[in-house]
This record gives sequence, structure tokens and C-alpha cells, in this order.
Amino acid sequence: MHESGAEAMSDITVARALGGFSLVRGAAELMFGRRINVALGLGQSAALVRAFGAREAAAGYLARMYPDMAGPIWMRVAGDALDIAVLVGALNRRRNPHRDATLAALVAVLGVTAIDIATAASLTRRHTRSLATARRTRVR
Repeated sequence: MHESGAEAMSDITVARALGGFSLVRGAAELMFGRRINVALGLGQSAALVRAFGAREAAAGYLARMYPDMAGPIWMRVAGDALDIAVLVGALNRRRNPHRDATLAALVAVLGVTAIDIATAASLTRRHTRSLATARRTRVR
């Protein structure tokens, strides 16, 4: 199947948008780590939420700077896995008074994770095709 120019650019456009989202989310986690921790009943140190914010901001910066590279988006996927683990842990805590908010956050992270995986896979395929083309056209 042949991709049109608009379709070929869509993964890069999504990567840029995900990068912007990461920058905003990372900044919020850095600034409001304690509030997020309490609102979701994470039972963790606010420092953990802030560390996740720093990770998110770094992934966002890289995705904005290099939107055609899969690495920053795979970095987001790895971060999503950590977020999911923490949220599932908070959801399983019987004494969490904010389980509804935790569940809503988990559903949102799962949705974004699906977009991250699809985008990272598309960028990886793009890079693989590019390498194959370079190998075929190399002058010996």
C-alpha cells in the first residue's frame, strides 16, 4: 500500500503533539506533584510524581526536537508502563479514598499508551524502510 504525503507525515505530526503533551504534563507533575499524589491517593512521595514529571518533560523535549525518531516515543511508552504500575498499585490499595480518580487516570494513561505504541511502531517502520532504501541505493 502506497502512502500519500499527508499520511506519511501523520506519525511525525502525532509525535510532535505527543511531545507537546509530555511537556505540559511533565511541567504539571513537577509543579503540582504533591497535589497529584494526594488527588489520586497514590500513597507515594510527591518526589516520585516530580521524578515522573522530569521524565515526561525530557521525553516531550526529545519528541519535539526529533519528531521523526521513534526513540523519544518509545521512551514515553516506557514511562507509561511505570505510570500504569503506580496507578494499578494505588487502585488496589483498599484504603485509597480516591479510587475513582485513580481509575479515571489509569483509563486516560491506557488510552495515551495505545497512541504512543502506534506512533512509535509507525516511526520505527519508517526508519526501517529508510535504512533498507539506503542499503539498496548505496554506491559500492
